Amino acid sequence: MTGCIANRFPKRFGSTVDVGSSTVVVRILGPVRIPGLGRPLTSQQLSLVTRLAAVGPAGRERLVDDLWDGRPVSAGRVANVVAEVRSVLGPGRLPEARFGHYALQGVTTDLELLIAAAAEPPERGVGGDRLRLARLASVLDLVAGPILATPGDRWWHWVDSHPELVARGEVAVARVTVELATGLVADGRLRPAQAACERALAACPHDEQVLGVIEDVLRRQRRPGAADGVARRRGRRLARLDGLLADGGPA
Repeated sequence: MTGCIANRFPKRFGSTVDVGSSTVVVRILGPVRIPGLGRPLTSQQLSLVTRLAAVGPAGRERLVDDLWDGRPVSAGRVANVVAEVRSVLGPGRLPEARFGHYALQGVTTDLELLIAAAAEPPERGVGGDRLRLARLASVLDLVAGPILATPGDRWWHWVDSHPELVARGEVAVARVTVELATGLVADGRLRPAQAACERALAACPHDEQVLGVIEDVLRRQRRPGAADGVARRRGRRLARLDGLLADGGPA
């Protein structure tokens, strides 16, 4: 697992995610992939692992609904796909739990790492604030593009049935970014603050708070043209939201 994201966090990471050198990290904060495997997974196999890592345990019928769109699939076919995945991930990582539910062991997502780090309290003592900013900057490096960007073939249709995953990721990325960028601005570090916002906007391009922070940073840098461009972008976003609310649609 050399080079795996998990190796950057060798100790307990937050209150819920235990990350060690043997932990497999599914990257969903950007193009979906699993770095560090001995051999690549097929699109179907990667979809199964991502589904279980990001959504949670599932029985055979739910997996058939998600991965095969409810088409008739034999229990043997599902078991074969699970066995194929287990052979790549290693023994014990994809056991069949009681009552026929499949669950992953020793596997997490980069989104869980980011959420756990953001939930940790600031370091106490001299330099604690700077350590906190450095930690947030490190986890923001996990963001590599649009959340759950998938190959788009039929094995990934289940993503459309779980829009809460993308929303959860966008909220988490924005929260980390706003705290990080606000701290950097207070420290007079405008360029890193701008870079943090730009990275986040690759994952949550319409987040009102992140757009507000980068507009402020650009004005502090005396770049009114760029700041006005962000302001217009925010205005269009707010106008669209107002229109949806007026029509009774979702926010």
